[in-house]
Amino acid sequence: MTGPRIPGTVLRPGGIDPWRLFVAQGPNLVEQARDARRQARHYAKGPYVGSVVLAYSHATDNIGIFTGANQNLAPGDNPTKVCAERVALQKAVHHKFSHVIAMVTTGEPQPDTQSGKAFATLHTCGIDRAVMQARPEVYGDTLIMTVQPDKDVFELYPFGRFVDLHDTDALEPEHHNDPGFRRWQAGVSDYDLYQSGLTPSRDDIAASPADLAVMAVTGGFRCPIISLD
Repeated sequence: MTGPRIPGTVLRPGGIDPWRLFVAQGPNLVEQARDARRQARHYAKGPYVGSVVLAYSHATDNIGIFTGANQNLAPGDNPTKVCAERVALQKAVHHKFSHVIAMVTTGEPQPDTQSGKAFATLHTCGIDRAVMQARPEVYGDTLIMTVQPDKDVFELYPFGRFVDLHDTDALEPEHHNDPGFRRWQAGVSDYDLYQSGLTPSRDDIAASPADLAVMAVTGGFRCPIISLD
């Protein structure tokens, strides 16, 4: 379940296409998440996680970028644990940004503590997935990108699908190996082409800017094999 969010919500803010901005700035967001991870602090060994949120303000038509690192500073049965994703999200909320366009998170992959599933990248934990579902700033079309800290291996899903990966066995995860994020260099032109409506099969493949952004950076335009249910 993905709560009251509507996957594929189409947002056309005045003067800014934030999903196009995500496509253009994705590799830079990854580097910011990796930089944030270096600020993680633990009383014992990791895991070390960094996260960055790209958010849009309906009120001001501004874009904001907010980073966070996880903290676990107290030993014992009740550790003081703060997740990187929650830190970045809380910063965006504090500054009154109304729509989380994307969240990029990096850390060493490990099985999910709630669903027990293992993925090619580290997924946001079940507690924080629930927190995100409860936040009105997070929509079904919020993009979730998870990436390995030392390799350009990533997963990218709209939030609704990201949650469903853990709640059902009917969906298969998809990871992409893109050294240097070279594929992203053509992503903006691909996104613009599809957004223009000039490609005849657009309605058969994707219906929202978030879907188009996913396809632009995973090569979906040239080889539409990615399911965007």
